[in-house]
Amino acid sequence: FYNTDHQLPIEIDHLSSTLTNLGIYNTRVTHLPEQIGKLKHLQSLELVNTNLMALPNGIDGLSSLTLLFLPNNKLISLPKTIKNIRSLSQIVLKNNPYLHSIQSLNGLSNLRILQTDNCPIERIPLYLPQLTDLYMSKNNLSHLIGIRTLGYKTNSSKYFYFNNNRIQSVPPQIKHVNNLYFLNLDYNHLISLPLDIFSIPTLHYLYIRNNDFSVIELKAIVDKFNATHPYMNLYYVNKKNSIVKSITN
Repeated sequence: FYNTDHQLPIEIDHLSSTLTNLGIYNTRVTHLPEQIGKLKHLQSLELVNTNLMALPNGIDGLSSLTLLFLPNNKLISLPKTIKNIRSLSQIVLKNNPYLHSIQSLNGLSNLRILQTDNCPIERIPLYLPQLTDLYMSKNNLSHLIGIRTLGYKTNSSKYFYFNNNRIQSVPPQIKHVNNLYFLNLDYNHLISLPLDIFSIPTLHYLYIRNNDFSVIELKAIVDKFNATHPYMNLYYVNKKNSIVKSITN
């Protein structure tokens, strides 16, 4: 429901004692009222395919919120107060074509799953101690600096998707990601990998297809992984000579 100004009515706070899930789909809502922060029992907030441009600063009043589902909107930025929602465990922001930064999420203490596919985001988030699943394909990333600050307090396997970006290098700190299991770097601009990546015993899946490795460099990478990770699934395609192979031992 929304009024003629394409906004939720401020009277929504009258539902504060009972409302646990709120979903708004295929409307022209552009903003949420500050009163939404009074919904203390709200566990999931979903706005899909709307004209939503921003979230109110008072969103940190949603002290029970676990799921924030905002795909296919027009978000420009996220409020700094969002990092105060300690209950948040999953955020979906995919297909927001004007969202260039998610640094406001830095420090979210219990976030486990973050999806920002198909957004022009330029930097990965930082200091998300419980993060296990990160989906950032088709963003505008050029580097992965700070990746060691993701999921550092959980021993759960990490699944990171960075395919279809413009990443030119992987930092040596990649080896400090706790229990990195799956890493997708397809369709980037890599010309080499750091030696440190060969020292990650938990890495079982690595995708490096369609990068800028030379033939010699790619062969060296494959040979090295054969020696250090005989159990690993390695997928690679060399753009320069159309080699298409995978190693699945």
